[in-house]
Amino acid sequence: MPFISNLKSLNNSTFFNVVYDDSFFMPMHKHYTYELMYVKKGSMQLCYKPQYAKAGKNSTVTLVGHQFVLINIDVPHQLIIPNGMSCNLLNIEFAPTPCNLLNPFPSLGEIVLSTEELNKCESVQQFFGEYFSVSVLDDSNNVEAVIENLHRLLNSPISSYENEYMRDLFLSQLIVSVSRCKSINSLHVTGNLYIRKATAYIEQNYQNEIHLDNIADFAGLNKAYLQRLIKSKTGKTLNDILQEYRIEKSKRLLLNSHHLIEDIGIMVGFKNRQTFTKNFIKFCGISPKKFKAQNSNKHFRHYDNYTHLYKE
Repeated sequence: MPFISNLKSLNNSTFFNVVYDDSFFMPMHKHYTYELMYVKKGSMQLCYKPQYAKAGKNSTVTLVGHQFVLINIDVPHQLIIPNGMSCNLLNIEFAPTPCNLLNPFPSLGEIVLSTEELNKCESVQQFFGEYFSVSVLDDSNNVEAVIENLHRLLNSPISSYENEYMRDLFLSQLIVSVSRCKSINSLHVTGNLYIRKATAYIEQNYQNEIHLDNIADFAGLNKAYLQRLIKSKTGKTLNDILQEYRIEKSKRLLLNSHHLIEDIGIMVGFKNRQTFTKNFIKFCGISPKKFKAQNSNKHFRHYDNYTHLYKE
């Protein structure tokens, strides 16, 4: 049975599930724990200083829903929720048990690979065999469920041998699940991540004026390449995805509010009623006025995301 005997979970302040509804900037800091941040919904940025980086040279990564970042020990980092963004974040930290005076703060890889049973796992060997400052991964192996199981256990008011036993099991499961995510991501390199980032930006900024350059910058791709990628994956243009999302938002307002049609168009990001009506007819086949008249007394099913766009 695998046990991480020299890895321990810390006290209740080191794990949390928090929702950031507006901009948030955590000061740059570091600590002698390993940290995993999991984005359940929304998006976040992580600014960090890689090991051996030149003075003042930081790196920034963007995470969207169902991605997570694993931060190694003693790595300076800063959580950022940009203005207008939101994020539902799971967090958990663990620390090494100081058992070696010559190496009191080993890297996570050193800890994991010193565990005999885990060292036999091929995916664990591949992932932890080299040092990393941070590692950003898609959750392709149910990491979220393992973290939530750990949260429930650590929230338990009862301290017992059984809890310690389960803690070690869940920590071992977490390490293996994270390692498998790396293996799966390496085997299935696709453009889905960039499409998720693009749609995440649209979902959180559709009410404002958006230029395609803004979406491409957020996704971290050249605009022309991002548009070709989205067209090949979805059959739609990036602009179509933006306008269609706005139309879906407008449908709820048309059926569940008393706002004027021209006001609803502006509320979801269109410049004027003419542009709103033109796009509404394009995607729905009828005008907003006719849609409202035909559906006011019907149940309308609304969806808020485009996860179906990038399913394999």
